[in-house]
Amino acid sequence: MLRQNGHRVTTPTQTGLGERRHLLSAAITLETFIADLIEHIRYTEISEAVLVGHSFGGIAIAAAADRIPARIRQLIFLDSRIVQ
Repeated sequence: MLRQNGHRVTTPTQTGLGERRHLLSAAITLETFIADLIEHIRYTEISEAVLVGHSFGGIAIAAAADRIPARIRQLIFLDSRIVQ
């Protein structure tokens, strides 16, 4: 529905999951997921991003927003814990 209404939507996959499951290892940490998100935003040249974090993803979007605030417009925590 977002795309149908003219919004640009991207859905990055965290390391070790989905199509990136071949990268699964014990070395993956929360920092990996934060870096995944930041690099996705930079690589796809997103600015004024609205990040939606579901469940555990809320922690990653909050940390990413702290590190690249100039690229983030809004955070949405969907059934997620808000971390301060």
